[in-house]
Amino acid sequence: MARSSGRNTTTYLAFFILIFFSYFYFRGDSDDAKTHHDGPHLDPVLLGFPDPNAEPLEGSGENGGVDTLAVPWPGVVPFGILPKVTDQRIKWDKEPIAQTSILRHTHGWTVFDSLYVFGDSFYIVTDTPDDFPDLRDILSSGGDTATDAKAGNIKFIGTKQAMTLFGRSASHVAGVTFISEDSKEYDDEDHFSLEVMPGLWRTFATLDPDISIGGNTYLPAPSRFIFPNLASGQWRDHRKINAMMIRASFPSTSVETKQGWKDRRSIKQAYSFDIVVLAQTAAARQSPTYEESRRALSNTLGFFAPRNWWVPVRNSVLEAAGMPRGQTGVIEVDRKVMITYIVTQGRELALEYEIHRKLSDGLRALERDYNWEANIVIMDKMTVAEQMEMAAKSTIIIGIHGRFLTSLLWMIPSPSSTVIELFLPGYFSSKYQIPAKALGIEHYGIWNSTYFRSGSDDKPPLKEHPRLEDERMQVDTDMIMELIQERILEPEKLSSNSVASYVKANHGNSAPTSFYHVKDIAFLAHEPIIQKLRDHKIFLRRMSRAMGKQEWGRAKALEENRPTYKLDHVVKERYPTFIDAVRDLDDAICCVVLGASLSQHRRIPKADLEDCARLAAEWQLYVTHTRALRKTFLSIKGIYYQAEVMGETVTWVAPYQFMQKIPMDVDFRVMRSFLEFYKTLLGFVFYKLYSDVGLVYPPPLDLKKDAMGGGVDAYRLQPVGGPSAWVDVDAKADGKKKKKVDLGDGKVLTSKQVQKTIASMEVEDEEEKGGEEAAEGNAKDVAEPLAIAKAVSTTAAGGPLDDTLPSTEEFIPQPSKTSSTDASSSNLITLHALANLPTSTSKSTKLFEPYVFFISRESPRHVLEFVIKSFGGVVGWPATCGTGSPIENEDDERVTHVVIDRPLPDPMSEVDRERRRKRKYVQPQWVVDCVNA
Repeated sequence: MARSSGRNTTTYLAFFILIFFSYFYFRGDSDDAKTHHDGPHLDPVLLGFPDPNAEPLEGSGENGGVDTLAVPWPGVVPFGILPKVTDQRIKWDKEPIAQTSILRHTHGWTVFDSLYVFGDSFYIVTDTPDDFPDLRDILSSGGDTATDAKAGNIKFIGTKQAMTLFGRSASHVAGVTFISEDSKEYDDEDHFSLEVMPGLWRTFATLDPDISIGGNTYLPAPSRFIFPNLASGQWRDHRKINAMMIRASFPSTSVETKQGWKDRRSIKQAYSFDIVVLAQTAAARQSPTYEESRRALSNTLGFFAPRNWWVPVRNSVLEAAGMPRGQTGVIEVDRKVMITYIVTQGRELALEYEIHRKLSDGLRALERDYNWEANIVIMDKMTVAEQMEMAAKSTIIIGIHGRFLTSLLWMIPSPSSTVIELFLPGYFSSKYQIPAKALGIEHYGIWNSTYFRSGSDDKPPLKEHPRLEDERMQVDTDMIMELIQERILEPEKLSSNSVASYVKANHGNSAPTSFYHVKDIAFLAHEPIIQKLRDHKIFLRRMSRAMGKQEWGRAKALEENRPTYKLDHVVKERYPTFIDAVRDLDDAICCVVLGASLSQHRRIPKADLEDCARLAAEWQLYVTHTRALRKTFLSIKGIYYQAEVMGETVTWVAPYQFMQKIPMDVDFRVMRSFLEFYKTLLGFVFYKLYSDVGLVYPPPLDLKKDAMGGGVDAYRLQPVGGPSAWVDVDAKADGKKKKKVDLGDGKVLTSKQVQKTIASMEVEDEEEKGGEEAAEGNAKDVAEPLAIAKAVSTTAAGGPLDDTLPSTEEFIPQPSKTSSTDASSSNLITLHALANLPTSTSKSTKLFEPYVFFISRESPRHVLEFVIKSFGGVVGWPATCGTGSPIENEDDERVTHVVIDRPLPDPMSEVDRERRRKRKYVQPQWVVDCVNA
């Protein structure tokens, strides 16, 4: 029994010794096991190899229990690495205190590793303070400029001084801490959701460049939000969006406000924060670029943030709102195009009712035409979760400047994602433009019929909306509809045409690359336009800077000296001879005729449309005058014309006179480049063509006729050397004097009076020949146009160009030095001989010469007038179709043909039957068939 008792005693003793050593072995809380932190707490994250089972960091203890930031997030945190109650202090008995380092920084936004708090101040522990940014750029005590501001409650302290001030240890605040030092800025309820939260997370997200499209990241969730200057609940908004952003994104995160921060500081001990993301708007104002937007978030745009930086927050919030995630973690939404219009009718600032109705109808029309979804919502009647879901499904959001546009935070970016913000004219704010830009969403501001794009140089100066009561505003709904189509259709076209649009000469690399010949680059380097384009770029930059600083005098001076360039040398280089230019007229004429038919549009400058209309009229006037038209054809696409100019065939197509719909899938920038060249080319060609037939170019424009719809008839053909062009050489040199004839007795007769006298004599002769009836009848209304038509016919057939040409202007032979009987002089061609040479004008060009056509109101006047006049006919039309008609009444006895496009009245009266016997009633197609027969 004694031996058995001793054996049992030995067994119990061994068991207790084993328990004793196991306790101390697994406890791991000896003084030597707890030391300071060496290096940043996010080393595994920064290196990209986070592993919760990896060896602990140097100096962080045997079990690594205090280094909770090495755990990937989201994911399950192993229980064994959570900090214990006894691990809440960091001691530095044998080793120096861990120094503070900055991981990311810009004005107002900083990421610290190992930041210390003692009393009322933050402390940056470092022995090299010169390596850190100015403290005023981290925390500022106020002031609108860097010179006025002072450093806030943040200080530099050396390691030895810190150990003296803090003592032997500091309380360890593990994890990531987000701190917002703002106070009065929270008077704006959207300050947290639009600036603080996106700015804090964007700054922190730069530490992980590989955030996936599903939001997977190795970054840990923030352990706490601290608002040192806000009372409890002051950070909240009445719609509870701020609370949802924090609670849904980071469920384990705590919120500490002014009272909690005061309690922490009242304990006279130091705190060592692992990772701190510190934000302050006052410090952000010290940035040189802050004034461009007056938004602290704009400073974070300079960070190289991952493309999906906002996805973890957005996905968590949307999932909490009831939207499911897919297998890849991406929020599942129907990617059908949805256009959301946020209605604010009945609020302080709203659209006029008629504009609101027109905008709603336009969106429903797009829904029918393109199978898109138009979503017209009243936000006050929706819950926060419904608002978030609506925004996530929206491709484009339209709304008046106001808090409802905060929903853009939940939009899922795509190439077509757009926010269209409506402003009162004269006011502009970047409150929603900067968040949209940070999220990769296009932003457009609208003033009535003017829009400005995010990032463009034409943005207006900042001016916040005042407090309004029952204000109603207007916008151009047609422009908004076109903008919507452009934003949705153009990215779709680009994505469908982005396959194999490059040269595969890059040895297997599939990146799109354009290659150019060295000789082409060398040739372009000497192009004069290159320097002009550079000057224009400099001009735009200077103008933008002057407008931003509201230096209106300087901006006006810059505008007056805007650099310009010409393409004359390009035309001369491309067309060595004039006939080469004539052969290339087809595309140029088609382009200007198309431009002349378009209505004013924001994508095409008004000046270009006016130039197109002028050039098209000048071309039509020349073809009519020279009777160069040969064929025409009416098709579904348009009207095809074919003319013969200098032996070359010119073919062009003109659209019908209908309202043209501007297509959204056309790159008008390219078309404007061609149009710019074509305008210069046609200017050269038309000058030569007009000069060759003895006409002044450009032809004068009668502004009154043009305003009253005269069309081509508003332009007047003026012979070279005609009455209005006849000026004495001395008068040209003097600039004021005209040629005068002295009649004696102090009477002086000017050239203008002479021309009037000659004209009156010619009229008297015509009256004598025509009799009293022609003189008292419609001599002014009918005889003059018929005489003009006859003169045009004579000119085109090879007759004299104008009666002002002297009949005695023959070639005067000069005696030869070699022989007085040289036969070559007698064979020289005279001016009249040149005029009487046979031309290409055949008998067919006189097809309509004996006839007078009256075009009824429903027939296409511009087409028929051009065709009939080109073949010698006289054309009239009702006064309702435009001014300048020589025959304004269908009952005129001189009318031989009436062009109608409507059924004749049945039964007809006796007067109508008599009229039918005297003239022919034809359709527009009959005129064209006669020309082509």
